[in-house]
Formats: sequence, structure tokens, C-alpha cells
Amino acid sequence: DECVRRAVDLGLNEIAFLDHLTLRASDLKNSMSEDEVGFYHAAVMRLKRRYAGRILVKAGLEIDHDPQNAGLAKKITERFSFDLITGSVHFSDEFNFVSEEPHISIPE
Repeated sequence: DECVRRAVDLGLNEIAFLDHLTLRASDLKNSMSEDEVGFYHAAVMRLKRRYAGRILVKAGLEIDHDPQNAGLAKKITERFSFDLITGSVHFSDEFNFVSEEPHISIPE
């Protein structure tokens, strides 16, 4: 609620929420779970209704590229009326680009 109020105070016309969904079991600590998507979507829809006429509130979802779980990701997005879906690449095989320290040296 505070984010939307601040956006209104700043004179913004719209605000979008994009929470992160990773479906691979090895990275659930940095993402909502499949079961939490409905709660997240409902919370954004409440904000959308509460601030209607003052600011456009959009519900989005950032889904990590994961070919093994692509079917499940599609089913999840079809259950809800998201305004936008974005993709991200956080993994190469099992290496997590975002949450692990890179093991590369940068020449000076």
C-alpha cells in the first residue's frame, strides 16, 4: 500500500508489481512458491481496486527461464489475469548467476 501511495504522491500514472517466480526446487528461497502466486495476485488486485481512478496498478510476474518447468509456468500464468509477464535468466545448468558468487577473475 505504501508503494502505491508514494507513486500517487509523486504524480505517477501507473505502477507495476513484478514478483519473481522460480519453479526449480533448488532456488525457492529467493522466490515465491507456486502456492503463493494466488496470494500475491489477490494482493495486487486489491490495490488495483483501492486506487482505481487515481493510478493504474498493474500485476506482473517475472518467471525464470526453465525449460523443464515451462508447462507448469504456462499453467500458472493462465490461471491469473496478469497485466505483464517478464522473463529472466538466472541459471546456466545449476549455476545461479544472481545468488552465487561468480568464480571468474577479471584482468586488471
